[in-house]
Amino acid sequence: MKFRFKRAAVEEPAPVWVDLAEPDTPTRFREAIALWAMGFTDAHPTVMLACELLVEGVDTPSLRDLAGRGFTETWSESRDLLVATFDELELEFVERGTEDAALLALRHDCRAFLNGTLTVRSFLKSADVMFSFGPPAIAQDLAYLADEYEAAAGGYGARVPSGIAERYARAFLAATA
Repeated sequence: MKFRFKRAAVEEPAPVWVDLAEPDTPTRFREAIALWAMGFTDAHPTVMLACELLVEGVDTPSLRDLAGRGFTETWSESRDLLVATFDELELEFVERGTEDAALLALRHDCRAFLNGTLTVRSFLKSADVMFSFGPPAIAQDLAYLADEYEAAAGGYGARVPSGIAERYARAFLAATA
């Protein structure tokens, strides 16, 4: 079997307790932007979270504009508004195609998988796609696991022991907390 990524000499992660509660709205907002930037979703979650921030009392001109946008907005149409919104909220902007965007999107998917809203197959597929350009050190084990199961099972998730994927997802969340 040939893998795209070489696995470091690391043992399978030990079970780790991770708080799976929904993060605060600004964190979810950054993750929604990251998923949109990576091409995994459209404007809908971002617009809805902008509305949620307004309801929570966070009010800026750009945030109000973003909350009023349509769900069919494209990334390129909205980028300048997103940058302005992030500046006003004093958040670090998540640029399209960056490692930061991939890591935020993967954190979202790890939580979704561990909460049962994402299947093992979808989780491993997204982990693999996010880092097809080469994973950062912190995500190498997940990328390797995705490659290993794709090669061994002839496709993502076929007979994937979810317990192993769960331990890797928990280890990733703990390491990036």
